[in-house]
Amino acid sequence: MSRYTVLKEEPSQDNVENIFETEEKIILCDKCKGLGKIEMNETVDYHKNDKEYWDEECGACGGTGRLVEKTIIKTRKLNKQELKIMGRSLS
Repeated sequence: MSRYTVLKEEPSQDNVENIFETEEKIILCDKCKGLGKIEMNETVDYHKNDKEYWDEECGACGGTGRLVEKTIIKTRKLNKQELKIMGRSLS
């Protein structure tokens, strides 16, 4: 399961400057709750309620229990025409 997003740059209107900010932080894996492994079980004997337990490496984080979350913030100037559409004026 991949967590990648492809970003495409939109053409700039009226030579408006685009500002990009990125922030990366380490977070706990949602699938294994930061343990790096997932407890699995299989019923061996239904009538006796016997189960066999084993651990498997988490596929989402590769066994580390951590993921890198990258946030990209795109900021641009608001032009006068967009302000008029919003019902606001520059006074």
